[in-house]
Amino acid sequence: MTSKLPGRSCEDVDEQALSYAEVKALATGNPLIKEKMDLDVKVTKLKLIKANFVSQRYRLEDNILKAYPRAISIQTEQKNALIEDQKLFESKRPSKDHFEMTIGNVFHTDKKEAGTAILEVIKKLKDDKTRLIGQYAGFKMAAKYAGFDGVDLYLKNQATHTVHLGTDPLGNITRIGHVLESIPEQIKKCEMNIQDTVERLENARDEVKKPFPQEQELNDYLLRLNELNTILSVEHSDHSQGTPDNEATQADHLEYMEMCAIDEGEWEPEQ
Repeated sequence: MTSKLPGRSCEDVDEQALSYAEVKALATGNPLIKEKMDLDVKVTKLKLIKANFVSQRYRLEDNILKAYPRAISIQTEQKNALIEDQKLFESKRPSKDHFEMTIGNVFHTDKKEAGTAILEVIKKLKDDKTRLIGQYAGFKMAAKYAGFDGVDLYLKNQATHTVHLGTDPLGNITRIGHVLESIPEQIKKCEMNIQDTVERLENARDEVKKPFPQEQELNDYLLRLNELNTILSVEHSDHSQGTPDNEATQADHLEYMEMCAIDEGEWEPEQ
């Protein structure tokens, strides 16, 4: 349905059908048949391995052209946004003795009062729409009702930082501060993700250049299998050309002898 080739395949030994010549050769202990059957199994397995190898190469090529560059671009944009947010927070960072937060149109300098005001605002949230509720340290604050999970608060500048709110006024203020304090760690995480993706891209470029490691082995098996098929086909052809003619000759001779005996009145059918 997707026009792609899913790598789902299996082999069924019951599907190995033997020709008349192969059955006869097995019965007579022909070693060529055993060799052919062994090669059939080996070739089938190697073809499955190669199919998976080719499928993996297609995935690598897709990652090289699309997935990895897109991931690097997104992570770089996120990193740059976090750097700008860090600069803003450093310029607006509140001190231990100085706190400022605006909730609605009310300016608060007390953490507990600000926390209580946040709780009063979020009580009115009844749907999943995001609503602006205030400002803190240069960041806009918006909140959204998250159903049974409570309420999520978003601090927005260049990037968006999410805080899951609880029921404690001071606890919520502490959570907001911790999220902004963690921006340097988020920047480092983005840098690590970018480096990891770049390494994956380079590894993929190296891997996609590698040939199927068992290509020569598969070709050798196929060549020998073709030789065996030719030999067995010749044997079967010789058998087909010889045996039916002999049987027909014997049948004709028997019929002729029976007719002669009937004409002379000397022949009687066996009881």
